Amino acid sequence: MAIARRVSAVFGVRPGEGARVAALIGHSLFNGIFCAFFLTAANALFLDRFEISYLPLAYIAAAAVGYVAILLFSRLEKSVGVGTLLVTNLAVLVVLSGAFWALSGATGNRLVLFAMFVFVGPMFSLIALGYWGLAGRLFDLRQGKRLFGLVGAGEEVSTIVGLFSIPFFIRALGGPQPLLLFATAGLAGSLVAVFLITRAFRATLAASEEEAPEEARKKGAGLGDLLKVRYFLLMAASVILLNLAHYS
Repeated sequence: MAIARRVSAVFGVRPGEGARVAALIGHSLFNGIFCAFFLTAANALFLDRFEISYLPLAYIAAAAVGYVAILLFSRLEKSVGVGTLLVTNLAVLVVLSGAFWALSGATGNRLVLFAMFVFVGPMFSLIALGYWGLAGRLFDLRQGKRLFGLVGAGEEVSTIVGLFSIPFFIRALGGPQPLLLFATAGLAGSLVAVFLITRAFRATLAASEEEAPEEARKKGAGLGDLLKVRYFLLMAASVILLNLAHYS
């Protein structure tokens, strides 16, 4: 117990926060496993079967799929509780990742590989929305400033370790396609973690929903509303310029 208290003090974890911090770190570790293996497999399989001239089309498709996916996430958020939203989000992603693994291995169809590459960005976005939405409900603003760097470190660590281990896995498994199974397993671990977290901290999550303004739950900003916000336009322009500079 003395060692645990010292470790908590070093990382700025105060009494009563340890269980939530540990749960989120575990969740983020599984997220990192998925990100490392899925990204590597999707990129390698896409570039092996498609010429580089297909990249612009893939990025445009990814932007469209990402917009629709986040729109659906937002609408589901207004109609169900946070626990149901987070579990459903990850359950759908686990099924999708497993389908990519099964179909790419069984058929090797180019359309499957193209779709898998397109879904990388949207899937990562949905995972991030779910994870940080959960973290934001388990901790208040002051706690978040102190702890978010710590709870998010799990994903960074597991991603780095996963990426460094990939050459060994590819040599042992004979190619990048089996990495999709590891990615799906990591995402399944995230699903289990979220299920346990939403059950263990049900009261905290319920309280955070009650604190949200009623109007914010009933009405969300659509694209038209966002286009009227100067801050959003500046951020969007910055992202567009960044991508143009990066890929041109």
